[in-house]
Amino acid sequence: MTCSNCQTDNRDSARFCKRCGFWLLPDCPFCNTPLPEAALFCDHCGRPINAFAIPPAQRLVASQTGVSDLRSRPPSPQAPFPALHQFIPSDLLAKLEQSRRSGAMEGERRIVTMLFCDIKGSTEAAQHLDPEVWTELINAAFEQMIRPVYDYEGTVARLMGDGILAFFGAPLAHEDDPQRAVLAGLDILKGFQSFGAQHGTPVVPRIGINTGLVVVGAVGSDLRMEYTAMGDAINLAARMEQTALPGTVQVAEETYRLVAPLFEMEALGGIEVKGRLEPVRAWRVLGSKLQPGRLRGFDGLSAPVVGRQREIGLLTQAVADLRAGRGQVITLIGEAGLGKSRLVAEVKAMWEAGQAIPDVPQNPWPRWCESQGISYDTSNPYVQFQQQLRCLSGGAGQEGVGENQRSLERIVDRLPPDQQSGARAVLGRLLALSSGQAGPLLADGETFRGELYQAVRHIWQTWGQEGPAICVFDDLHWADAASVDLLLHLLPLTETLPLLFLCVFRPDRHAPGWQVKAFCETSLAHRYSEIALQPLDASQSDALVQSLLGQTLGRADSAAATLPEALRKVIVDKADGNPFFVEEMVRSLVDNKVLVRTDDGGWQVADAMDLDQLAVPDSLQSLLTARIDRLEEEVRQTLQLAAVIGRRFFHRVLALVAEAAEQLDQQVLVLQRAELILEAARQPEMEYVFRHSMTQEAAYNTILLRRRREFHRRVGEAIETLFGERLEEFYPVLAHHFHRAGDPRALHYFTLAGDTAFGLYAIAEALTHYSHALELASTANDSRPAQLQHLYLRRGRCLELRNDYRAAQATYQAMQDVALSLGDQAMALAALLARATATIVPSLAQDTVAGAHLLDEAIQLARTLGDEATEAHALWNTLLLNLYTGTAAQGIPAGERAVALARKLGLRELQAHAAQDMGLVYMGSGRLAEARQTLADAEGLWRDLGNLPMLAENRANTTLDRVLTAKFDEAIDLAHESLQISEQIDNRWGQVNSRVFVPMVYLVTGDFDAAWRISSQGLALGDAVGHPAYALCRVWQSQLLAAVGDTQGALAVAQVADEKALHFLPFRSMTIANLARNLLDMGRLDEAVTVGNESARYRGSQTLIVFEITNAFLQSELAMAQGDFVQATANVDALLAWLARIGVSYYLPEAYWLRSRVLRAMGEELEAISALTAGIEIADSAGARHPTWLMLVELADLQAAQGRRDDAQQSRRRTNELIQFILDHTTEPALRPSLLRKMAAVQH
Repeated sequence: MTCSNCQTDNRDSARFCKRCGFWLLPDCPFCNTPLPEAALFCDHCGRPINAFAIPPAQRLVASQTGVSDLRSRPPSPQAPFPALHQFIPSDLLAKLEQSRRSGAMEGERRIVTMLFCDIKGSTEAAQHLDPEVWTELINAAFEQMIRPVYDYEGTVARLMGDGILAFFGAPLAHEDDPQRAVLAGLDILKGFQSFGAQHGTPVVPRIGINTGLVVVGAVGSDLRMEYTAMGDAINLAARMEQTALPGTVQVAEETYRLVAPLFEMEALGGIEVKGRLEPVRAWRVLGSKLQPGRLRGFDGLSAPVVGRQREIGLLTQAVADLRAGRGQVITLIGEAGLGKSRLVAEVKAMWEAGQAIPDVPQNPWPRWCESQGISYDTSNPYVQFQQQLRCLSGGAGQEGVGENQRSLERIVDRLPPDQQSGARAVLGRLLALSSGQAGPLLADGETFRGELYQAVRHIWQTWGQEGPAICVFDDLHWADAASVDLLLHLLPLTETLPLLFLCVFRPDRHAPGWQVKAFCETSLAHRYSEIALQPLDASQSDALVQSLLGQTLGRADSAAATLPEALRKVIVDKADGNPFFVEEMVRSLVDNKVLVRTDDGGWQVADAMDLDQLAVPDSLQSLLTARIDRLEEEVRQTLQLAAVIGRRFFHRVLALVAEAAEQLDQQVLVLQRAELILEAARQPEMEYVFRHSMTQEAAYNTILLRRRREFHRRVGEAIETLFGERLEEFYPVLAHHFHRAGDPRALHYFTLAGDTAFGLYAIAEALTHYSHALELASTANDSRPAQLQHLYLRRGRCLELRNDYRAAQATYQAMQDVALSLGDQAMALAALLARATATIVPSLAQDTVAGAHLLDEAIQLARTLGDEATEAHALWNTLLLNLYTGTAAQGIPAGERAVALARKLGLRELQAHAAQDMGLVYMGSGRLAEARQTLADAEGLWRDLGNLPMLAENRANTTLDRVLTAKFDEAIDLAHESLQISEQIDNRWGQVNSRVFVPMVYLVTGDFDAAWRISSQGLALGDAVGHPAYALCRVWQSQLLAAVGDTQGALAVAQVADEKALHFLPFRSMTIANLARNLLDMGRLDEAVTVGNESARYRGSQTLIVFEITNAFLQSELAMAQGDFVQATANVDALLAWLARIGVSYYLPEAYWLRSRVLRAMGEELEAISALTAGIEIADSAGARHPTWLMLVELADLQAAQGRRDDAQQSRRRTNELIQFILDHTTEPALRPSLLRKMAAVQH
């Protein structure tokens, strides 16, 4: 049985804790009434339950009274331990009293560092000491344990027999609570070093520390008993203490990670902890490091300064001015994490790189001195000047009586003899403070102050007279008032000496350090410069992320070679331009195994990446919570409530849900002045925004889960009340709040939010909403089959539109399983059809055999149920299956039946789908007029329905018709319209579609740059989304390379295209025919014949008419290359007749050019001229410059051979005009050199 008071393990039969005397059983020990959970008093008899575990009033420990004596008399109602107040510094006591009066910490989630400390040897000592002596001993021991806790502004939560539990981070948070806890632990050990000798009894403390998330709340009215914590983290802290050796401080891994750069540590390996499957790692703290490392960032990650070029420029100029003898004061002001310390480091490196100063005495003082404010030492006077003087003497980082004396002598020896005596006396007292050897510093008041100011001024004057020097006062927002006042006394030295005072602090107007800015602006403006750091912009933050990770992630050929856009956006959005936040977010990604190191020292993104789980790192949570804790309690609660509403929140919503609405405006004003929130808009109504998203998260994270749920419910209902007339725009927000509240209304709003996003083609958002809704519907008791069907189908469709067909298939399979479990055949049929559709569509998950079986099953079930609508859908899918398998003509009956059924049933969307696909089938069968009409019918339906993705596809398909009929301007316009729509809705699949056919236009019109650019874009997008048209874009590029004469490059690209088509066989007939033609161009006839024969295997499974035409050209060219001119002529004549019959004029010029070459090879030159003339006329009328150029070159040769020199000359003039246009439109480096060589050869 584990004691809830001190976490000690007790035997199962125990009634009291063996360590602290806490009552362990569930019933009241006085009246046996069952106790409510966490009861402090019995609600039946009114007695305090654990009074017997608390020492009597006015004493720190219980006497050795037996348990039976305690139970035989009523417990004292007097508040225990009033003497505890004597250990609490007055300023901390005021903070704690304020926290208690305001009701703070009635229950919050906190990142807290917990310190357990007890003393070994106390039990043995109690056995042989008189109770009174024992009491005095243990009281003295408690004092040694308690004082260091309060010195570092921790809170003693419990006194437990011979030990204490202390919190650092509750009720008052500091950004360095783990460091404070470890320092307190070391100070406790130090205080006990002479304790045994003084008291004649060997007692030694042992200390355990852990940091983690706990639920912290008030459990009593006394300061000592103000707070308790629940959670696994406190149990681990107790285990650290129980396993620590006497005289040591032992910390768990989370604390170690947060303070490791500051302390010498000894790794202890794994510690067994009850309830944990694996041992937990622990470290022993050996002491503070003389040269502490960086707390920010982490090993292996570093980056250059990003986005601070202006600031570095100003500091560089200041250093140059200083070297020239001009003194000045610079304040470097910025919020925590904006990079102040990094800029100081840059200045130091700059200074040390060029430090050589002529004509200075031997053994000069350092020319750079630096001091730093300490968050837990703001009340100790002159701390920064103690550091400055030690640095000036060369003794920085070391303390103690001996070292302070040596530092003193090194400084005094440099002063003029008449100043040395007075300086030695006053500085002796100042430096002795740090080793605890001095009495109250200001015992003689103004006399000491005057002497100190005079001595320090003399030192700085002597320092400045030796040459330029830089004096850095870092973290002045934590400086004590005495240090700041003395600093102000020194700043005017810049008027006459080459001294640069670099003063670094946060924008806290109430901190003493802010006086430096005010003083310089009014009294030293001509020597003063201010550098106010601003957050990085998004591009700079992104650059910082990449720099931190070494610019690359993993191997260059890895799929994770760069950070995914979504992951970068999470980091940049959360960090809000704060470099420290960026570093800590990256650290969080590494700690959460989202980013993992590769064997070669790089980084890669883990396969499983849940961005929603990337919480605010503990280091940032503590920093932000510390800032929030400085607010008045009512203001802090308002901030928490605003955090529940969201990053942006309306004033009206906050006012409706706030408990203290009458003070709300004043509280909001306080939050604005604290720069925690900003005014976002006044119209159409008052709206605010958290300045940092992490501030919102930090405030939100402190709220107990049960209170969060209540707050979210109230916010949701407030929005319903206030915005009922325009609720649609708030569907996602309402879904979020009711979901967080655990309210069943979340399902309704997630569905509405999904439907709204789906209608706007915001597919990512729709998928998220439908997924949430489906999760809720699947666990709800009152979910209807129709509702489930809608959600499954919409979620699956979203996945299809994201080209994640495997996930879509899994969604539809899950839907079918649910339908069968419900016995709902209609739902099962819908799932079956959806599975079939997702299975037959061209994708990496395509399986046409399985899809055909699913379609047959769906059609049979639809006819059994008399469901004509589903039958029509299945027939349409049958058409698609035939289209995708290259047997399009066989699917025409099914397609026509689908269109007729859809028209009969008024299913306009299905009618549009089927008509659109019938357009492709008709086109592939050479029935261009019917194709044109059905595509026009589909276009009208899509426009009426407002279906933009399918309208974009319609425009892309219609582009092919205009290409084939040589209406090139219309084709370009249609492709552009398709692309605009697809980009507008961020449909990358549609963006590939819009780029598939238009390169054909630019290829024949001679704009080779445009053809290469658009096909390259199609390649990049097609590869990214798995679009099969990737292969066609490669075909166009191979044809471009062949057109400019780069036959080797054309062949290489054609081979890649053919390899890609192996994943989508309907395109294979095109890619393999193109490959054979490239081989022919290179004169590799035997290989071309072999490949051409293989091409014939795919001629019956062609999807587009372009493929069949290409194969017809191949057969004619093969016959010609083999010398079978009769067969070649027959093939070409048949091709020309067929093209003319079906109205495909795009290929007619090329066909006539081929016929002319066959005729010329046969010696029929006049017939060849006629063929060329016919081809040129058709090409000219269409603006097809490239085939016109090729035919004119050949025509000029033939005309010259016939003695028609004038005609030949005219043909060559026209050729030159065309060549110039093509050259002007071929600047692409992959094309132009080959084109120039080809043109030179042709002209020769």
